[in-house]
Amino acid sequence: MNQEQLKTWIEDNLDWYECSEDYSEPGYSKDEGKELIFFANWNGIDEDIMEQIEENFMVEWSDEWYQCCDCGKSIRTQADCYHWQPYYHMFNECEPVCFDCISENAGLQETLLKDFIIKGNEIDIDKDSVNFRLLQINDFELEDHGFKVLNQDHYENGFHPGQDDDPKTILKNLDVSFLESNQFLFKQSEQSQFYMKFDLYSKPIN
Repeated sequence: MNQEQLKTWIEDNLDWYECSEDYSEPGYSKDEGKELIFFANWNGIDEDIMEQIEENFMVEWSDEWYQCCDCGKSIRTQADCYHWQPYYHMFNECEPVCFDCISENAGLQETLLKDFIIKGNEIDIDKDSVNFRLLQINDFELEDHGFKVLNQDHYENGFHPGQDDDPKTILKNLDVSFLESNQFLFKQSEQSQFYMKFDLYSKPIN
């Protein structure tokens, strides 16, 4: 079958699939001569048909990839190595947007930050369950949004001795007046198999 026939076969025989024209995921690119990327559940497909599909298209698994809701490009959602970082943010709990699009849209950046910001004047460290989500997108310049990093050395949490830094304890040790007059954000700076490093940023509450 040629490419058009294969596309028709996919449309007619798969319960669900998505199709993208390119990758947004860093480190991924289409093979020469393959113009489209299909992701679906490929289990149970006839071996001969599957071989033809793989010869003509890039093939990914639907439980490991999304399409960016903004540009339509492919973004990985499951790690393929210990150093992998998500290159997207899930807006409104169901709208994945790749960082290429976020980096070009100031409004999306501000919305993203709101999902991670901790407002010091709204929490009680001893009583409240604080949302300590870590911003995991590399090269996101928080300084451009008025934030300043507070720690000189990275905080560390992991399996090695001394890697026991805890966000709740870090905030609890801040001066009370400084805590209440600022908003905070934790950003991951390094991830490995056995530990992670992160930093604390602050910005005055307007």
